[in-house]
Amino acid sequence: MWEPRWIASARTLFERAEIHTRTGFYEACAVAVTGAGSGIGRELARESSRRGSFLALADVDMAKVRETQGLCSTSDDVEVFQVDARDRDAVAAFAAGTVDRFGRCDVLIANAGVLHIGAVESTEYSEFDSVLAVNFGGVVNSVKAFLPHLRVTGRPARIVTVSSAGALSGCLSMLPTAQASSQSEGSREPARRARRDEHRGDRCVSRGRPDTNCAVRAVRTLPTPDVSVCRVHCSVNPAATL
Repeated sequence: MWEPRWIASARTLFERAEIHTRTGFYEACAVAVTGAGSGIGRELARESSRRGSFLALADVDMAKVRETQGLCSTSDDVEVFQVDARDRDAVAAFAAGTVDRFGRCDVLIANAGVLHIGAVESTEYSEFDSVLAVNFGGVVNSVKAFLPHLRVTGRPARIVTVSSAGALSGCLSMLPTAQASSQSEGSREPARRARRDEHRGDRCVSRGRPDTNCAVRAVRTLPTPDVSVCRVHCSVNPAATL
């Protein structure tokens, strides 16, 4: 049966992750997800819930993240937060709120991101800054805020960063997104090596062809909006280090 690509992406992430950990890892696990209001973030939340996790969900749109809460298997085990990933204080409060609600955080999924499509010449400096602030800065803010809590969780912990396969496509019309994704993925390996002697794990997942809200919004900013353009530019197969 056909299903949207972001749903398949979320399920694949968890299935592959369990190969490298143990079946049932996410049961009674405290999981924090940014960008949980729609698309991949929403499905990551639903997959976590189906596996018995306690969830702390964050999104810049509170109405959307409450919708996600209602779609989870057990909404009583879900806490929602309105968070702009660019706001360091807000992300720190999200981390503290997660621990206050569940007593710990075992998994961070830094998923919040935006997609920009446009030629280099027509892309304003402010648009470059905005994409970098969310797609790279948001990951930095999330990892720094949650890492102290992940270190003391008392069980194996995980950090998952979700970036765009645009970093691998060499497509000039996705340059801001590609730059941010490259920085996000490039920062993963030094961080992983720094924690290799601890019971911590890192995953960097690159999404491909995401027919999600952020992709549609990006296409609608084009002079001649056409959803098919999004599908062309995002057709690179996901590259995952799981």
